Amino acid sequence: MQILCKKLGLRQPEQLSKYVYCWNSSWDVWRTVVWVYKIHGNKGYIIDVNDIASDPWLESLLGFSIDHEAYESRRKMVGFWLKNYSS
Repeated sequence: MQILCKKLGLRQPEQLSKYVYCWNSSWDVWRTVVWVYKIHGNKGYIIDVNDIASDPWLESLLGFSIDHEAYESRRKMVGFWLKNYSS
């Protein structure tokens, strides 16, 4: 999180967020990485939660499990998270 905040010029969160098994990271880390690398720079393109949940680059960066259960959890988390922004 420190590296991401420094790179993006953001202040570090005062409290650490909860660890999420299916992402192998905290809530703050996976959401920041997905936002910066998969959503923000892709203006004009369709955002596909399936592609995000199974992205090989994210998997290598975060080291998350690629089993079906973990994939489904990531897919649902991204979907619910983005649904809050589209309403």
